[in-house]
Parts: sequence; C-alpha cells; structure tokens
Amino acid sequence: MKASKKDRSTVVNILTTQFKNDPNILAKLKRDDEKYVRKLMTYVFDTIQPISGIYLTEDRRGVAVCYQPVLQTKTFRSLYLKIKLSLGIIGLRNLRSALKRKKKIISHHPQDGKYLNCWLIAIKNKSLLSTFMSLKKEISQDAHQLNIPIYIETHKERKKKIAEYYGFQLYDSLLSLNSNTLFFMRKY
Repeated sequence: MKASKKDRSTVVNILTTQFKNDPNILAKLKRDDEKYVRKLMTYVFDTIQPISGIYLTEDRRGVAVCYQPVLQTKTFRSLYLKIKLSLGIIGLRNLRSALKRKKKIISHHPQDGKYLNCWLIAIKNKSLLSTFMSLKKEISQDAHQLNIPIYIETHKERKKKIAEYYGFQLYDSLLSLNSNTLFFMRKY
C-alpha cells in the first residue's frame, strides 16, 4: 500500500533503523550519526510521499521508496526542503560532492523521467522474505500498469545478485567517489 502522511513516523523509523550504519549514507551527511540519518529519512518521506512514491507493507515492517522522477515538481515547499537538506543535513562541506554524485547517477537514467526509481528498500526483520515479496509485487504491478521500467542502484554485490535473480539486468556501473562500485540495474 502507499504510505500516507499518518505513516510518517513508522516509515522514518524503519528507514533510519535500516540505514543508520550504512557507510554510503553516512558519508553524505553533515555528521555521521543517527540523528542526521533520521533527518535525511524525514526529508525523503516529506519529498516523496506527496507523489505517492512510498510503499509500506500491510504488516508495517517493510518500506520501499520508489517514485517517478517526472512527477517531482518545483514548488516553494520542495525548494525549502532542498535548502534544509543542503544546509542542515548534508552540510556545505559535503554539498559539492553530493551534487556531483547525483549528477553522475542521473546521467545513467532515462532523461524523460518516466521510470520508477527504487531509491531505498528497508525491511524491519531481514528474515521476512514475505515482506520483501509483498513490496516487490506491488512495485512490479505499478510499473506494469504504468508501462514503465524500474531502475535501481546498489553498491552491494549481494543486493546486485538478488536483483538479478528477480529479473533486473545490469546495464552500467560506476566507480563512486568513495571507491565503491555502483551498479545500475533495470527491469522492463
């Protein structure tokens, strides 16, 4: 199901718990502590939920942030949130590298923005395969209904192999700023 505004706390908690120790997330933040991860995940919710891009499983244990970039609009609120992200969460020191990284990643995606960008997936209990399958099914149904592909990126070889198992194809890779390989994958 799509997350509503009332699900904000649940979604932010799941995402924060999942990514609070992720070195790729922590490297982008003003400070590498849980408080800033929570601020980042709050930003994610506040920017993506209004365009129906946050999936929450029925059991409220799994979250996926998958959205169509073409639906993102420039409003005063979105500008305010980006300024808040830039100054309060990423910080001026990291801003240049964050913008550079985003530009590189976007250059590997279709320029028309007509695809589902699966940005983050988090599951409370990693052993709950049924929770993951529920997210996968709903996202795949939406992509099929909209007749658009799904795009994902991952630094982790294990997640790359799981994505390949579920039909994603590697179409490019990039050596990121912190010397990790970023795998670009898609599924039609």
